[in-house]
Amino acid sequence: MRSRCATTRAGALGLRTLSELARHPGLKLGLSQEFIGRGDGWPGLKAAYRMPYATPSGLDHGLAYEAIAAGRIDVMDVYTTDAKIERYKLRVLEDDRAFFRATTRCSSIGSTCRSVFRKRGARSKRLEGRSTSAA
Repeated sequence: MRSRCATTRAGALGLRTLSELARHPGLKLGLSQEFIGRGDGWPGLKAAYRMPYATPSGLDHGLAYEAIAAGRIDVMDVYTTDAKIERYKLRVLEDDRAFFRATTRCSSIGSTCRSVFRKRGARSKRLEGRSTSAA
C-alpha cells in the first residue's frame, strides 16, 4: 500500500505528474491528517516538488472522497490499492521525481533493520553470562 496524490481535474488541466500539479497553485488540496503529519507525506512532498500550497486542513480519508466528488477539493492523497480510485474516476499523479519510491525504500530498509536488530538483541540476551573467555 503506497500513498500517492490523485485528482479528478487531471483531464481538464492536462495533469499527469506531481511536477505539473505544482504549476497549478489555485487547486484545493484535501489531505488526510496522517499524510499531513508524516515527514514522508506532505512536508517531504511539498519540499521535493516545491509545491506552492499552504498546508491544508486535514480531512478524514473517507470524507475526502466525498469532498472530491462534490468539487470541494481538487486533489487528495490516496492509497494505490484503494478501489475507490476507479469508482471516483481519479487519476493518480505520477511521482516523476521518485519522492514516494525513495521514502518507501527507506521505510522498508528501516523496518528490515529494526527486525534484524531485534532478533540479534534476543540472541544476545540468551548468551549473556555464557562467555568463557578469560579477560
